Amino acid sequence: DWPAFRGPNRDDVVIGESLRTDWDARPPKQLWKHPIGSGWGAFAVIGRRAWTLEQRGENELCVCYDIETGRELWLHADAVRFSSPQGGVGPCSTPTVHDGKVFTQGATGILNCLDAATGRRVWTRNTLEDAGSPNLEWGQCGSPLIVDDLVIVNPGNNDEASRAKRTSVIAYRRETGEKVWAVGGRQGSYSSPHFTTLRRDVHQEILSAERQVLIFDGLGVVALRPETGGRLWEFAWINTPQVNSAQPLVIDENLVLIGSGYGKGSVLLGFLPQVDEVGGRHLEVVERWQSAQFKLKFNSAVRRGDFVFGLDEGMLTCLSLKSGKRLWKQGRYGYGQMLLVEDKLLILTEEGDVVLVPATPETPETPRELARFHAIDGKTWNHPVLSRGRLLVRNSDEAACFDLR
Repeated sequence: DWPAFRGPNRDDVVIGESLRTDWDARPPKQLWKHPIGSGWGAFAVIGRRAWTLEQRGENELCVCYDIETGRELWLHADAVRFSSPQGGVGPCSTPTVHDGKVFTQGATGILNCLDAATGRRVWTRNTLEDAGSPNLEWGQCGSPLIVDDLVIVNPGNNDEASRAKRTSVIAYRRETGEKVWAVGGRQGSYSSPHFTTLRRDVHQEILSAERQVLIFDGLGVVALRPETGGRLWEFAWINTPQVNSAQPLVIDENLVLIGSGYGKGSVLLGFLPQVDEVGGRHLEVVERWQSAQFKLKFNSAVRRGDFVFGLDEGMLTCLSLKSGKRLWKQGRYGYGQMLLVEDKLLILTEEGDVVLVPATPETPETPRELARFHAIDGKTWNHPVLSRGRLLVRNSDEAACFDLR
């Protein structure tokens, strides 16, 4: 199953799947393809059902599809419409499916809890109203995060003048929608909340497990306690437009990689245990390395072993996690998205092609593609999903499902 943005661990790593590479001899079978409402989010998948957000006319929808046939099973509509000159029309986030419910945050801040089987609305909130904030330029893009009995979202905009007056992260009770805690003082941006546990430093000193929610916003990354919203640590990472959109990448529960575009690049953060004057323990954030050669605009990186792979302003790039050194940069795929499947990268390019590339640190003499086929037409910024051998792809024009087995 693929129940949330970037998968069960929100890291774009596919577990338990294998990919053949003989696509020229045996092309992937198209199960279905049809038009879809506008939007830049992905699918969430449980069993034979897939959910995604779309804009159709004046309504923002959550639509449930049969993954085998593409048949629409149900839809929930909210009478709102979002558009921006650069980003286009429609929502950007991905539904989160948990315990028989679908949680969605639309581009205008409507947070819904829906029955996964029927689409019946269980509860709804307006996160921008709760935050006391106007919208971002490209709308609310964060996909809801489930931690225990909470739904955590990061609404808000990047207006510095009103920062102190508004809320920037909110936790709601999962069953009822009741607000549990809220914290402010941050700049809004387009990355989604990410849950992790940091356990030890790079020298393998054992720490008590620190559960935390990472928020990568316009000011950088901040770690919050999921139970209360209390701040654990923060690190400033600001680019000129104060836009951070890629997801933090947690490495072995002791390192965090963050990156952005606009000429900024990436930084690898480590953590050292410290004890203050009154005996309190905390984590000190330390930079392991910075690289201006790994600019992740809104295309998140994936990790295999001691190496990370990402699209540096559209070009496939491999970095050493130990040194931050760029090992190679080859192949232009635009602002597409990727999955790691065993030892292969599955890339959905900005032009709608699906490409397989070895996830290796070895420098290829030429761009080394294992296989490629054209999946959908139109500009494609959406994340692909692979579940039980079924590849789901979409953009703002059409959606399709292919059997890769």
